[in-house]
Amino acid sequence: GETLIDNWTQQEPGSFFFGMGSSEVRSEIQLDAGRRYLLEVDYSRQDTPLIAGLKIGCMAPVAENGMERAVEAASHADAAGVVGGLNEEWESEGRDRDSLGLPGQQDELVRRVAAANPRTVVVVNAGSLVAMEWAREVPAILQFWYPGHEGGNALADILFGDQSPSGRLPTSFPVR
Repeated sequence: GETLIDNWTQQEPGSFFFGMGSSEVRSEIQLDAGRRYLLEVDYSRQDTPLIAGLKIGCMAPVAENGMERAVEAASHADAAGVVGGLNEEWESEGRDRDSLGLPGQQDELVRRVAAANPRTVVVVNAGSLVAMEWAREVPAILQFWYPGHEGGNALADILFGDQSPSGRLPTSFPVR
């Protein structure tokens, strides 16, 4: 079969597994619906006998023109909302983040949607600080933490004014 990733012969140190893992290695492959694929993983970590681990993931393709579609929709709406934040890929007790910025293109998305609609609410779904250099460009920011299974209903209640998000923040959030 085809080798997608060779992290066996040359590993770059990374921050995963308390600094004992390799840096993340990615590969892309086109998968066809209805077809079965065999994934074979060979793994050995002999130089670190105390801790070893392997994480394999799969990401859905990013929609084409997603940012442009969001900006276009925001430009025609009475108000806009951007929900972003962190997840277990970015937030962990086992390592520090490389940056306080939102991952991916989230900061750019906030800026572009806010430029298209001055009534943009940003909902930050994260359990720790994130930089908000765009804070002065939006009229409202809701720190949502990780709300759990009823988070969608709670967010709708807040955004539609049925509930007040009047809690107190346990920490200060940096602009940058």
